[in-house]
Amino acid sequence: MQSAHDLIAIMRAIFQKRVDADCDVFRRAGINEALGVLPSQPKDDGKEILATLYYLEKGKLYLQTQIPKDASLRNVVYSVPALLQSVLPELDERSINVLNHAVGKMNKTYALGRSFSSLEGMSAIPTEAFLSGAELFGQPPSSPPSSPF
Repeated sequence: MQSAHDLIAIMRAIFQKRVDADCDVFRRAGINEALGVLPSQPKDDGKEILATLYYLEKGKLYLQTQIPKDASLRNVVYSVPALLQSVLPELDERSINVLNHAVGKMNKTYALGRSFSSLEGMSAIPTEAFLSGAELFGQPPSSPPSSPF
């Protein structure tokens, strides 16, 4: 439970101001001394936490994660800002707007006391927040725009 509170505090610190592609997520979270992004895959067999987000259709997202059984709670908590740090430069402006809106909405929801520890809350709160952002900023295209060439 403490780890969930730590993650919420980290996300509040990161999204205190609007994030963009150049945001130093680790510095904003105050964990830049503990974390960094490697320029390439490490040579040793460290622990690996994988997350894949699938956009199935309008209003349906699916996040699949693979977390090693021996990962510490700290590893799991820090994987969220690490994923954010690595993905921000890849996002278009619409996606950054949706992300800022959605995380702000989630932070407000948690501050109002809505449970994030139940299975329903873990799924419903982010889903509601991202759907709200997608509605506000428009859905992503169902396929990449075709090239005129």
